[in-house]
Amino acid sequence: MNKQLQTLFTLATVIFCTTSCSVYYTTSQVNNSLKLSVNQADNSLNNLEYQMNLLQSQYNDIQCDTKPETMKQSDKMYASLQTEMAKVNSMKAELYQEYANFQKYTQGKDKIVSGTPEFGQLKSTRENIKSKMGSLQTQGEATIKRAQEFSNYVTKNVVPSIQMVDVVSYKNSFQKAIADLNKAQEQFEADLKKSEIKINEYVNVNELKKPENCKSLKSDIEKLQLSLKNINAVKTSLEATLNEFNSKTIGRQKISSCSNNWPMVSKADNEIKASQNQLNSIQLNIQQIMSNMVQMMK
Repeated sequence: MNKQLQTLFTLATVIFCTTSCSVYYTTSQVNNSLKLSVNQADNSLNNLEYQMNLLQSQYNDIQCDTKPETMKQSDKMYASLQTEMAKVNSMKAELYQEYANFQKYTQGKDKIVSGTPEFGQLKSTRENIKSKMGSLQTQGEATIKRAQEFSNYVTKNVVPSIQMVDVVSYKNSFQKAIADLNKAQEQFEADLKKSEIKINEYVNVNELKKPENCKSLKSDIEKLQLSLKNINAVKTSLEATLNEFNSKTIGRQKISSCSNNWPMVSKADNEIKASQNQLNSIQLNIQQIMSNMVQMMK
């Protein structure tokens, strides 16, 4: 920003003539030069404002109901930074107003001739714009320095002590866990149907010959059917937690560990882990039952 601001105030070659001992400036040339300076300042300050808005947005994501001492200090720095940026915006508005005044008093005039009120006003305009550009450069540098100090403090002292989760990311974790359960349920339903057909065929042939085996197989089928219900119960519970999570995070992008909503995140995290553990346990049990069925049908 420094190099840009140092070169902002450039005036095109002054066009002047001497007619009857008078000097004049061509209005269009002066206007183009002043407009170029204002536009360059505008571009530089818009970039600063964008960076500031981004920094403030990231900081505002940290929403705490009970703030640690480090964040209380960062809040003070944040307020100071906003004050600095307000000064920049105020100075920028003054610069725009100076240019608007120039356009007003030169409206309809092709030349600015010496000895006229406009000639004196132009001198004042040039001096004021140069002064305001210098003030903007100084204030811009101060704001950048304050922003860097604030960013460094938050990175070093606030961020390490506060956990942050992304709402969309958590929802995706839920949806993946539910999708895994759906896939496991569909696969198991297909396998269960095949097993029921084989068991029924076996029982029809061996019910009198091997009654104990047939009894064990029928029991195993019931256990598999129960396992299917258990998978569905896990999925239903997870879907209910997801619905609750969705309803309580409407319009939110981040949740902080210092927020009163953090227990909801912990619950969601525990639910996802528990569902995976339950699914693994159910699948292991199914494998054991299926293995026993194979042995019974030999």
